[in-house]
Amino acid sequence: MGMNKWNSLMAGKDERVGQRNFIWNMVGSIAYAALSVILLMIVTRTVGEEQAGIFSIAFTTGQLMLTLGLYNMHPFQATDIRGEYSFQDYFTTRCVTCAAMIAASLIYIMLSGYTYEKALIVFLLCVYKMLDGLSDVFEAQFQQQNRLYIAGKALAFRSILSGTVFSLVIIATKNLVVSCIALVIAGLIGWLVFEVTVAKDFFRVGFSKARANVTRLLWVCLPLCISNFMSNYVVNSPKYSIDRLMTENHQAYYGMIFMPAYAINLCSGFVFRPLLTTMAKQWEERRHRAFCKMVLKLSFMIVLITLAALAFGWVFGIPLLSWFYATDLSSYQWPLMIILLGGGISAINVLIFYALTVMRCQRQAFWGYLVTFAFSWILPPFMVEHYGILGAAITYACLILVLDISFLTLFLTSYRKCVKMSKEIEKAGNCDD
Repeated sequence: MGMNKWNSLMAGKDERVGQRNFIWNMVGSIAYAALSVILLMIVTRTVGEEQAGIFSIAFTTGQLMLTLGLYNMHPFQATDIRGEYSFQDYFTTRCVTCAAMIAASLIYIMLSGYTYEKALIVFLLCVYKMLDGLSDVFEAQFQQQNRLYIAGKALAFRSILSGTVFSLVIIATKNLVVSCIALVIAGLIGWLVFEVTVAKDFFRVGFSKARANVTRLLWVCLPLCISNFMSNYVVNSPKYSIDRLMTENHQAYYGMIFMPAYAINLCSGFVFRPLLTTMAKQWEERRHRAFCKMVLKLSFMIVLITLAALAFGWVFGIPLLSWFYATDLSSYQWPLMIILLGGGISAINVLIFYALTVMRCQRQAFWGYLVTFAFSWILPPFMVEHYGILGAAITYACLILVLDISFLTLFLTSYRKCVKMSKEIEKAGNCDD
């Protein structure tokens, strides 16, 4: 076989793998993002708005605690194209962070002053989210090996299984606690069947004996974890103010109109993930212009999608959400629009954060989160107390905008600095020759 024919065959194979990666990642992303939307709808329709409010804040708390479980290690692991750390190193580190997540969840619940039922629901959803954390380390490894389609399939099947089991149990029992227990069991089975079992055919699954590597990973990814925790708290700080100052019903209303932005944000993260390895290779090979063009192209796509979402939301948003959740949301038109705008801005934040991680400038991102995190302790209580749900929506958009401005500043300064340093190193190498 001639070399040209061989190269064309390999190129065709790579293209087919790329298509499978894209399609299944999209399917998995949509299934995962839709899960939270559908679960809240099922809860609202079967056990009422008050229970929906409890479920909403419990799901949000689980998502917040998940930032500790994930340790935001996925972008670092997926872009570890040199294989600096083994899968066993990443898996062991993730087990440590997930154990810390459960401990933090218990401490939070004990300090929250929740009723027994609410505390139990919050804990169960934290456990379910911990399973997301364990799954993510497998998904990142599949991506690193250019098998993202396997991760997409696993994410889709696990989400469908969990959602189906939860829906059937809550419809049959009308009991939110029992349904959350069923959700955890389904999530555990999905993780074992669709990821652990499958992964054994592609890489060795086990614990690391190199404690130094685990310790180093915990240290290297610490800024990513803290940054992600602060980011998640910033996004959800209006919900916690509603939890303290308003009723469970108001929490449910805000959760309903916030779901589209939450879904957009989740999908944007999953859409960008397949490009992490490509971006890492561009940066590693010092193709800085191509790297920058990709960031700009994706930012432009986000702007177009956000404008389309705003137009659709203005005409159809409230009628569709009111029908979907069987709740009158007609008085929340403007809060929905403000939240959708904030969702688009948030998607840009996710993109720039991934770009900073590829550039290995994640520590600089910490300062952007820190500034916004400080505002998130001051602004939400005041706005929610005086303006209710509209105040919560305005707060969300304002906090995300502050973070966006901080990130853009950090990205531009870091990019210029890195490119300048790269040119100086290349020039010095040429002089040595």
